[in-house]
Amino acid sequence: MREQLVEDSRVQGIFLQHMKAVDGLEIGELKKYLIRVAPRDLKKFVLDPYWGREACGVKSKELASETTLPQVCYIGRFGTAPSSNCGIVLSYISAYLLVSWLESL
Repeated sequence: MREQLVEDSRVQGIFLQHMKAVDGLEIGELKKYLIRVAPRDLKKFVLDPYWGREACGVKSKELASETTLPQVCYIGRFGTAPSSNCGIVLSYISAYLLVSWLESL
């Protein structure tokens, strides 16, 4: 990377909005919330959340064979924060933002 990193306050706002919305939710409610705001099944990709691991994969429909849907991206836990809804939200929303960007190209 030749350019210096720049913080994106718009993306930070998106993350904060979702982190506040899921604060204190049980895992079932958290799943329902995330799937409602960022659907798993999109045009060219499928989000593959690992609910217990604070991670989310992205699978490609275009690279699929008859039996498999290959994972093309894995977004894992962020930093050293203790396990919480925030880690799940950050990984899931990150994957969703990535897919949204890729599908817009």
